[in-house]
Amino acid sequence: MNWGVIVEAPVWNRDFRTENDAGTAVDTFSHTAIGDVRLMGVYTGLSKDMSTGLVFGVKLPTGDWRYPGFDRDTEIGTGSTNLLLGGYHTGALSRDGDWGYFVHALWDVPVASQGGYRPGQEIDAAAGVVYNGWFVNSGKIRVSPVLQVLAGARAHDSGPASNAPNSGYDRVLVSPGVEIAAGKWNLYGDVELPIYQHVVGNQLTAPALVKVVVSRAF
Repeated sequence: MNWGVIVEAPVWNRDFRTENDAGTAVDTFSHTAIGDVRLMGVYTGLSKDMSTGLVFGVKLPTGDWRYPGFDRDTEIGTGSTNLLLGGYHTGALSRDGDWGYFVHALWDVPVASQGGYRPGQEIDAAAGVVYNGWFVNSGKIRVSPVLQVLAGARAHDSGPASNAPNSGYDRVLVSPGVEIAAGKWNLYGDVELPIYQHVVGNQLTAPALVKVVVSRAF
């Protein structure tokens, strides 16, 4: 089968600390909610072994972008509808197939916005290696360590509700992680650590990003 569908429904927990209007104290805001859902199609027919493919779809404005206390660029949702376009390639690094590599990239372009805020378009890419030869529980569960390098570039935000002079960035992160596969279920987690970061103006940046993904194939 050359076609597939990916649905991503992220759940975010975000803490935001900022000075109050008088500049005399620091206020803390915390919010947990479903983020912006991504609906993507995948075409794997560019090569006979389906190792090369295209990804295309849309990001929907399902995430909360009205939560009090947060700036628009720190809300869980952007309020925008975005087009997504990308591609990927995977391959083997060893004859037995235990070691593999992958590269992929995704272009994220806002085409509609709400509330006077349009996030900057963004391009993200990744390259990594994975080991698929480790099995436990009599081979029923595969545990795959992953190491990847992530690179991203984002343009300025725009609109009256944005802070355009203090938006946009280039960054590179190193990300060790692990994937656990059992039947049709997959659990993936990683820690993303910045090794290069250039932000425009004054912006908040995280010392580390932690990600957990639960997925199921149908």
